[in-house]
Amino acid sequence: MTPLPPPHVSRPLFAKGLAAAIAGAALALVAGCAGGPSGSARGAVDDFHHPVAAGLRGYPFAASRVATQDYFGTVVSDDFTWLDNPADPVTRSWLAAEQGYARRYLAAMPARAALRQRLQTLVGSTANAYANLVERGGVLFALKVVPTVQRPVLVVLKSVDDLASERVVFDPNEQASDGSLAIDFIRPSPDGRRVAIALRGENADGDTVRVIDLGAGGQALPDTLARVTSAGAGGDVAWSASGGGLFFTQYPAAAGRAVPDVMPSVQVMFHKLGAPSGQDRVELGAGLPHLARVRLESARDGRNVLALVENGRGGDVSMYLKPSDATGEGAWRRIATEQDGVRDAQFGDDDAIWIRSIANAPRGKVLRLPLSDTKAVNWDRVATIATPLEGAVQRFTVAGGTLYLAEGQTGPSRLRLVDVRTKRRSAVALPPTGAVAALVRIGRNDVVAQ
Repeated sequence: MTPLPPPHVSRPLFAKGLAAAIAGAALALVAGCAGGPSGSARGAVDDFHHPVAAGLRGYPFAASRVATQDYFGTVVSDDFTWLDNPADPVTRSWLAAEQGYARRYLAAMPARAALRQRLQTLVGSTANAYANLVERGGVLFALKVVPTVQRPVLVVLKSVDDLASERVVFDPNEQASDGSLAIDFIRPSPDGRRVAIALRGENADGDTVRVIDLGAGGQALPDTLARVTSAGAGGDVAWSASGGGLFFTQYPAAAGRAVPDVMPSVQVMFHKLGAPSGQDRVELGAGLPHLARVRLESARDGRNVLALVENGRGGDVSMYLKPSDATGEGAWRRIATEQDGVRDAQFGDDDAIWIRSIANAPRGKVLRLPLSDTKAVNWDRVATIATPLEGAVQRFTVAGGTLYLAEGQTGPSRLRLVDVRTKRRSAVALPPTGAVAALVRIGRNDVVAQ
């Protein structure tokens, strides 16, 4: 596997000794900001869980430094505002001393070894070790959670029933052993021969997307898509029909923003594999809300692409469709405005767009919009396939003439199968407290519920 240069990777501040840092913070809440008490108060801290702590006297109490701040005529006194600056050498020295105390304290606990072993057993016994499942071209892609490493790894499988076929495609832990590199999301090509991976590095200006070629032994292509995401704003990637290019979101560089602290405007771009990034063309940008959050959804064969444009975090979504075009140069057209109630959408294998809408349905409903009706959509006439029997629509997908509908409140889910033609429903038995986290279509007829 060709190593990928991590985007602006640096070691996280608390990459090591996380448990100690947490313990140190907890001790700080008890006594760290007590202004250095004496007598019984200090003894209570030193002798906490006696006799373990008896030999660990000398807790590094934070110094009390009188400071006041006037808030519109109200004077507030706070003796520990000097701790607000993590770059201050004095603050860093105190943090190091506190964490060192916590480490020594934890190391001296007689039950520490047994507790560590029990925690490792519990963490390592996770049954649902795969996330972000997606199938393309008969290949199943997933991010596997490995308890012994910090970050999930990208793997491929032949089937959910054949875990022995698992093969690692990309391991971010090999690229950055300190855990500062992670995969945010994956987008396989329509034929399953390549996969775009969004890599997040510590202090990076958004995710960088790279492309792995499975047909070339997992080699990384030279193509690099920069700033596909922005903190708090998300981002996405979708493949063209031929698999020869990518639609992707891109944010301006932080240095080029007029107001650095304001979330920047996003554009949807297109990149042809093998071409210089300077030749990437703008697909969508003008007219999008300044606080737009864009999700891209492509059909399984890549022939059509949707852009779901959310106006900030309010939930109002407009929807743009890029119709089938072999070159990827066809025009986008808006088929839903923010007032039409669209919340989510995906392509079916039946030449239709399946939509979760809240128009006149606060708990949600699932609509079916044929692609042939997208030139001038009359939303009042779009067919409603299903509404929830209880709670709200949480997730859905469609395969083989069946709508898979997860519904419920914020807790347990109910999974129902709806025959698209007859509207007849049947229930799938789930654990009483089970919640459906994802519905993944496998091939044309199968669905995996996680």
